[in-house]
This record gives sequence, C-alpha cells and structure tokens, in this order.
Amino acid sequence: MTLKKFVIPTLALALIGGLTACSSQTPEPTTLAAVQESASASPEATEPTETEEAKPEAGSRENPLKPGQARKLSERSAWTVGATETVQHKGWIQTEFTIGIDWKNLDAQGVREEGEPFYPFYEVNITFVGTDGTTYDSTDVPMEAFMEGYTDPYVEVFEPKKSLTGSQVVAVPENKVKGGLWVVSNVAGDRVFIAQK
Repeated sequence: MTLKKFVIPTLALALIGGLTACSSQTPEPTTLAAVQESASASPEATEPTETEEAKPEAGSRENPLKPGQARKLSERSAWTVGATETVQHKGWIQTEFTIGIDWKNLDAQGVREEGEPFYPFYEVNITFVGTDGTTYDSTDVPMEAFMEGYTDPYVEVFEPKKSLTGSQVVAVPENKVKGGLWVVSNVAGDRVFIAQK
C-alpha cells in the first residue's frame, strides 16, 4: 500500500467515510415496497441457520438480489438500492432502480446544509456486467431508450421524501444479456449485484 492512496481531498474522504464506508457486517436485504415506505426499513434479526451461514451474502455476485428486493449499499451507507425486472430491447436493456434515502444518516455526516436538496443517483454508479464479464454502461444507447417510459433519475429531492425511482438504460449486445447482472457501486468500492429476473 502506497502513501498516494491516502492523499484524498477532505470532502471526498468525508463522503467515502460517511456515505459509502464499508463494514464488517453485511446489510440485510428488504423489499422495494419497504424502501419506498421507509428508507430505514429492515427485517427483524433472526438467528442464522447452518445453511444461511454457508450461503453467500445477499447482493453479492454469487447471490445477487432479485428484482423487488433491496439492500443498503454498505452498513453505514445512506442509500438502500433495489430494482425491478429488466426489459430487453434490441441492443439495449432497461430497468427501474429505486434508491432509499436515510436523511438522518446524511445529516449526521454533515454532507449537506439543513433543508437543502440532494441528488441520490449522482452518488452511485450503475452498470451491467454481461455474460462475457464485460462491464456495459449508458454509452451509445439509442435516443429511443430515453423517450417513451423513461424516468429521469438525476433529479434533486428534498426531505422528507423517502426514496427516488428512475430508469437506467444500458447498451448491451443481445447475446451478452442472458445471465448478466446489474451492479450498483460507489467510490469506496462497495457493490450490490442485482439479477435481471
């Protein structure tokens, strides 16, 4: 590990430490309906069985979230993420992502002035990993993808709005879609994988 890795601007360090910090504990999955009702919603804790202990964590590449499920990006993150089923078009795919907002978490981190809006979708990066292991994004998506049925996610929201839902479109070769996964990540390297169906 070199010294260069620690030369990070104070603001970026605050965002990484507050909004996106990793934790040794794995956030528990919940549902999109619960996220839209309350960003801090989570199922009651239960004692894990031997089968659960052996199973990869929910939201990992080995055990991606299913459409309709949601999970905090990291244990200390202000964002809870989830998505609906993916719709495939010729040369591109589309789905609806929801980001749950924990305003108390944001205010405790001091990343905004009280009463100011926030832009949740600018805080995460959403891509798609195809069956060939290649990462695809919104580059080269045809204009038709941003027309009918598209909801702009890059808008400001004010407290007390609990969640924000918006469309994500990605250009992917048709033969690379089946079996691929959506990936929601942040600058700290936290990732949540979400299946298409």
